[in-house]
Amino acid sequence: MASEKSRVLVLGGTGYLGKRLVKASLRQGHPTYVLQRPENCMDINKIQLLLRLKKHGAKFIEGSLSDHESLVHAVKQVDVVISALSSSDISTTATKLQLKIVAAIKDAGNVKRFIPAEFCIDPARHVHDLEPAKTLNVRMMDVRQAIVEANIPYTSIAANCFAGYFVPNLCQLGSLLPPKDNKVSIFGDGNAKAIYVDENDIATYTIKTIDDPRTINKTLHLMPPENIRSQNELISIWEKLTGKKYERSTISGIDYLAIMNGADAIIQFGITHNYPIFYEGGYLKSFELKEGDKEATKLYPDVKYTTIEEYLKRYAQVTSRITSEKSRVLVLGGTGYLGKRLVKASLRKDHPTYVLHRPENCIDINKIQLLLRLKKRGAQFIKAIHTGRVLHRASKDLEPARSLDLRMMDVKKAIVNAKIPYTSVAANCFAGYFVPNLCQLAILLPPKDKINIFANGNAKDMRRRETWEGRREVSKL
Repeated sequence: MASEKSRVLVLGGTGYLGKRLVKASLRQGHPTYVLQRPENCMDINKIQLLLRLKKHGAKFIEGSLSDHESLVHAVKQVDVVISALSSSDISTTATKLQLKIVAAIKDAGNVKRFIPAEFCIDPARHVHDLEPAKTLNVRMMDVRQAIVEANIPYTSIAANCFAGYFVPNLCQLGSLLPPKDNKVSIFGDGNAKAIYVDENDIATYTIKTIDDPRTINKTLHLMPPENIRSQNELISIWEKLTGKKYERSTISGIDYLAIMNGADAIIQFGITHNYPIFYEGGYLKSFELKEGDKEATKLYPDVKYTTIEEYLKRYAQVTSRITSEKSRVLVLGGTGYLGKRLVKASLRKDHPTYVLHRPENCIDINKIQLLLRLKKRGAQFIKAIHTGRVLHRASKDLEPARSLDLRMMDVKKAIVNAKIPYTSVAANCFAGYFVPNLCQLAILLPPKDKINIFANGNAKDMRRRETWEGRREVSKL
């Protein structure tokens, strides 16, 4: 490749932040690689995301975090390694994975820059937080110490607060969407300031650092001036955008911590992680950059970051008058593997298209982000509680498939009895589950060395046939 920019390997490249890092790296002209892990080969959504990243220009390197040699082999092919694996695992698993990556980079001996999986409020300043957040911060510092001891050039990213988890919900608990009932809880006096950063901007600033000598062995703090806001300010901005007025009730620090009683480990982590953000004056009360710290917006003034106002506008409810004469379409399961395709197809055919907005999805950040993308294309949302399950095909299959088929026929019979006009779609075999893997079991990607033929291999079905070139060993079942 003619580019002189560093080659970048992203670990966790199909994750919430990882996919943004891959795209940002490609936009900035870096040859960009994603670790293709065998444990993800049966996840259809991750396979589809990998294909989209490939379309953008990403390349794949096979390797496993549990196979040291394969990880070293992957690392040797690049100049920069970015770990976007989750660092908020309550168990020790996340720390062990990070230390395995450090060991592989050390043995490879060629990496010019490593960016570890921190991407949060600087853990070096929060090793005295309440438990269990304290333990996670200490573990991240243990990883940072291992990086230093291995003499690996690094940059730590203090991303502060991911906007997607704090801004749309106005910092409320239990949902990632704006409150519906015009009531909000205020933590403390609501005036403690925090820094909220768009996840795409986090990725952009991160990639900016990798060839910048000013950030080597430093911590980069992301502190967009217009995004240093209090909770009260967030609510006021939302009120101005929507024209609504919210009733505010205060939660004391004692009552806030009491939420942990009987809660699971994830909730306890969230409460103790957020406590220094909202209480005792907030974590910015006496914040000053130290020696070895850099601030992103000053280093890279050319980056136009997303402001809080711009971020919230994505969530503002837009009610448009329906002028189309085409049928209005409601898609249940509109964020699923097939559902999102049905929504897009309906919009392409100019149907007023709605997605059932289910409350149980309000804390799934990936589904929320997908809903926003569908909204941008023109989809509208209907809020409801979904309690049913959609079942499957009908035929005389073996058990347990037969039971599912019979249940589906029961549903169809109920539709007929209710005299509801319907169309059943016999889609046959989803290509994504059968074609890339040549119908092999336990994988959704092309086989590397051998394939199994079922019976004589000549039975036909309704899917597009593709060939796989290369040496193969055929074993008949």
